[in-house]
Amino acid sequence: MKSMLYFVVGILILSGLTVVGMSDAGEKQETLQLSFLAPIVVEHDGYVEIQVDGTTEYLAEPDRPVLPVLVKTYQIPFRSTDIQVMCSVHDIGSMKLTKQVVPARIVPLSQVSELTGYVTDPVVYDSEAFYPESWFSYDLGAGRNEENVQVTFVKVVCYPVRYSPMNNEIQYAGGFDIQLSYTEPQTPQAASAADDYDMVIIAPAKFQAALEPLVTHKNTKGVSTLFKSVEDILAE
Repeated sequence: MKSMLYFVVGILILSGLTVVGMSDAGEKQETLQLSFLAPIVVEHDGYVEIQVDGTTEYLAEPDRPVLPVLVKTYQIPFRSTDIQVMCSVHDIGSMKLTKQVVPARIVPLSQVSELTGYVTDPVVYDSEAFYPESWFSYDLGAGRNEENVQVTFVKVVCYPVRYSPMNNEIQYAGGFDIQLSYTEPQTPQAASAADDYDMVIIAPAKFQAALEPLVTHKNTKGVSTLFKSVEDILAE
């Protein structure tokens, strides 16, 4: 079998402990309970930074508040159907802040020395609404995992802290209960036409135009390359 390299755009693979349950034939359910301590507030450069033990990274959109998040990515059988994610939040608390939450500064490394201050996005900082809007989000992707097995990725993002800038207040969650359910495919996975290529680039369809130059470049260099959208893979 030809060796192949897969690029999955926008998918982060992590590990975690889950409880797997079986209901009807082919139907599976995984549950995960997460607990967090109250956030730690640290003053820095005239702003405050929010830290939560147990989170994996930060939500850092340009000029918007930097907040801790936890990302959990599941790997389920390719072509699974009826994929549903439910997330309940419990032990919600609130805290008043003395300063605004620091905004993210996203600049090229070549311009880091030119930074003179922070910029805040008025859409967020001039609002009483909590940011982000919800306590969690999720998206689906497809591709090869680290064992070269084609799977469906379910990426769940939990936001244990939400911030209301105009009220200078945060809400924080003491825990999350995540439940993932899906139906496994009933037929074995068939060989894919993508197996005839050296490289397959997998991304949402909206990125195809932006990635076409890369596909063309690889093909001209003798690396047989194919773009395949996540939507097409999930529809197969």
